[in-house]
Amino acid sequence: MRTLFLSLSICALFLFQAGCGNRFDVNTERGREAMIDEANLHLSNGECQAAIDAITPLYTSSYVNDDVRIIRAAGDACFSSFSMLTLLANIVDKTNIYEALAKSMQNTLNDGKIAALYRATDILTVGGVLMAASQRTKKVNDFMVFLQLGVMGAIQDAYGLASTEGVQSTTFNYLAAAAGTLSNTDGCAYAGAIGFIADSFNNSNLGSNSQAVTAIARLDALCTLAGTTCASINKDRTTCDGANAASIAADALVDQVNTAW
Repeated sequence: MRTLFLSLSICALFLFQAGCGNRFDVNTERGREAMIDEANLHLSNGECQAAIDAITPLYTSSYVNDDVRIIRAAGDACFSSFSMLTLLANIVDKTNIYEALAKSMQNTLNDGKIAALYRATDILTVGGVLMAASQRTKKVNDFMVFLQLGVMGAIQDAYGLASTEGVQSTTFNYLAAAAGTLSNTDGCAYAGAIGFIADSFNNSNLGSNSQAVTAIARLDALCTLAGTTCASINKDRTTCDGANAASIAADALVDQVNTAW
């Protein structure tokens, strides 16, 4: 009896530890909620890998849903220092949206930050299966809009060698063989980000967000100048080969950004 009492006492003392039951049990609602809370806590502290580790058992389970996918994508985006609040603040603060985006996503080429944003994109599109916004929920599309603004900013900053205020310091181009020339993947991804943003915004809950509405209007004008519509842009970053139609369309968009930025 004394042994049983001691065992129960120890279990009570460590109720929220793993020793007396797994509070992160993916098969219980309480366990799933604990995983989500844990991952969100790590994200708020900028602990990217810890957030991914916390949510992965749920992400890879049969209980995965949109909330879980967004958290998992946010974990990857975290490695790029992506922040929706920072993006919004800079879009409000700066009249030039391209400076705002570059200022928000400071990085250097091949430092892994752009790749992290690509991984986050792949999670939201389920590995490229759900490329159209109509295939995703409004909740996912809300996040996708800001994620792709982050993609634009990161690519601009890396290739345009932006200042800490997002001011371009070298030519931002794609097909031309010159300083600041984007790779095929990044050229296609940059154009694709604009396509994702336009498509996702039209299937999101962001219609009343004035900052998002302003950004969309500016991108629509950019697409018109490039001789296309934002909604028709190829979204697959693996498509461009430097000569095909997707490449030419991406080049036209990048040239317009170079002029506007």
